[in-house]
Order: sequence, then structure tokens, then C-alpha cells
Amino acid sequence: MHMPFNGFSFLDDKKYTIANVLPEVGAVLGCTYDLGDKFAHNITVEEILPTDQYSGKTEILAGRWLCPSEDSKGNHIMQELVDDHYAGEEIDPTGFANSMNYRNDMKNWSTWKFDPEEFDIDEARQRLQFALRSKRSVNSSAKSFMSNLTFGLPGQNPFSRLQETVATTPDPVEFAICKGCGKPDDLMRCSRCKGSWYYGKECQKEQWKKHRRAGCAEPKL
Repeated sequence: MHMPFNGFSFLDDKKYTIANVLPEVGAVLGCTYDLGDKFAHNITVEEILPTDQYSGKTEILAGRWLCPSEDSKGNHIMQELVDDHYAGEEIDPTGFANSMNYRNDMKNWSTWKFDPEEFDIDEARQRLQFALRSKRSVNSSAKSFMSNLTFGLPGQNPFSRLQETVATTPDPVEFAICKGCGKPDDLMRCSRCKGSWYYGKECQKEQWKKHRRAGCAEPKL
């Protein structure tokens, strides 16, 4: 819904990759996540590996600081929270507990304390694995807010939640990635459910328990 108010033209991500716009070491791309909240990032190419050293995996090597909550109005609001924290104010966790990127966390939000320097690389890698296994969003669909009607029951999140529409059909192979490692090349589809792609049997075996819980029946390609 924000597309008409951002920029003049857009590259189709089905036709172009990061390599098309960042072709050399040192190249920098300004990236805006969420055209409404405008979370600003810079993507910098630090190294380009030779073809024979290329793994194709999607990996998190390192990181710093706490990720802002979704739909929290952008970088400047996160900066205000950081400033308030270092000024000695206690930060209300409601915005984090209610956000798309934190709502499934097994945190005790009643005791959670805001720490802008918090970063857990194992947790970040688990989030990446969840993203790789998840269904793709439908770009042309609407988002909706879902209210929790079990407000007040023990263990229930009392806040409304933003919900996206996701695809119910398998990803076309030209846009698919391995649900285990994120590789886009040399993929094979699960012969049972026809809905998941893997970079060979090893990746599927590694992901089998999670894949079975998602609705598949037997681990074979």
C-alpha cells in the first residue's frame, strides 16, 4: 500500500538479484525494510568468493544489538527507546510482545527487560531456519490484524496480531530455495508432499522432524 509513495521505479526481484546491483567489493546499497515504517539499512559487499568456493548457503555469521519490533514506526522510535533506556527509564515490553518478529518467542514478557545490546546468535540462526522453512508471502494480498479473544486466560498473549497471507502452492523451482540451508541451486522436491525443496537428501534428512510435523509423511525425495 506504500509503493506509490516510495521512489520512482522498482526492480522486479524475480528477474534481478543482489549481484545485479552490488557487483563489486565495497559496493553499498541503501535498503529500506517496511515502506511504511522505513527501517533503514546499509548492505555492503565485503567479499566475493570464487565460484569454486561458493557454497550458496544462507548463513548468519555474526551480529550486534537487539532487532527492533515490527510496525514500531522506524529507526527513530528504536533510537528513542535506546536513549530512554540509557537515561534510566524502564521500557514497556508491549510493543515487542505484540510484534510479528517476537510474538512467537518463548519469553516471559512480564519479567523481560529491554537491553539494546542484547544479541543471541543461536536465536538469530533459529529465526533464519524458521524463515527458510516458512511459506512465502503473497505480495498482492492484504494484511489483517487478528485480536485474541482468549484475553485474560493464563499463558495467552492479550494483544492483537498482524497476519499475512501466505502461498498454499509450492514455490516454482526458479524462485525456490532449500528449506534446510537456503541454497537456490541443484534442488530436488520432496516426492511425498511435493511442496518443499531441498539441496539433496542430507538437507532433507537434517530437516525431516520439522518437515514431518508440517504435514509430510515419509522422508524420501
